[in-house]
Amino acid sequence: MRGKDKMSDRDRVLMNIAVKTAGSVHDKMRQLDIGWSVRFLFDRPAPQFVPAEMADQLGMPMKPGDIVRCQTNPYHRWGIAELVKCYGFSDFVLREIGGDALFNMGNESLDVLRFMPESLLYTGAKYRIHEWASGKAFRRPHNPDADHFKRCGGVKFDGDTLIVWSRPHVFGAERQQKGGPTLYAQPRKFTLPWGEKTRLKDIVNAMREQGFAEDFEYAPEEPTEGQSGYAKFTRADIERILKI
Repeated sequence: MRGKDKMSDRDRVLMNIAVKTAGSVHDKMRQLDIGWSVRFLFDRPAPQFVPAEMADQLGMPMKPGDIVRCQTNPYHRWGIAELVKCYGFSDFVLREIGGDALFNMGNESLDVLRFMPESLLYTGAKYRIHEWASGKAFRRPHNPDADHFKRCGGVKFDGDTLIVWSRPHVFGAERQQKGGPTLYAQPRKFTLPWGEKTRLKDIVNAMREQGFAEDFEYAPEEPTEGQSGYAKFTRADIERILKI
């Protein structure tokens, strides 16, 4: 989309929430030991709004920065917003998604969004930098060292540090050894400080300086980080699905 058809941060985030929380025919409700029921997509909790009390019992208490939904009356501009502060049991300060406007919400209960991919809620510089780091930073002409077999394995914000992972194409993720163990490609991790003024050029330069062009190392240990961007099914996964 271009020009006037381009989505605002607010519209994009609300669309992502609507799509991800809508559910599908594959979703199943499962009752937990604590008495509440959670919607699952296959073997993982699906994105959904849950009551604040339930979030507490799940060990995921509501906190400032969370996306919340008004429970009693959600049919207004602040019906889905960002939580800024809690005053007692039913009074809150809310911030509009993708903006700075604040609103004092009183005599209301809140549901809080849980199990949502964090990147789908990014706005402003965070959204822009995530898009660069997961996309253009792995493609030419933006990155002269870009290689079809080097893929983005994930992007994470840790305070004021940006973390970018590079993993091999799935065809190069493993090496079989005759009479020996399977070897797994170890993703590369790149870090740099980020802020409002961070440029695509800064991300690419940091990645190249930290060895982006080098070949991946292989080891017997299967990596647990830097592996996003593809789905892996094992024999055990197939057997479990067929059994279900």
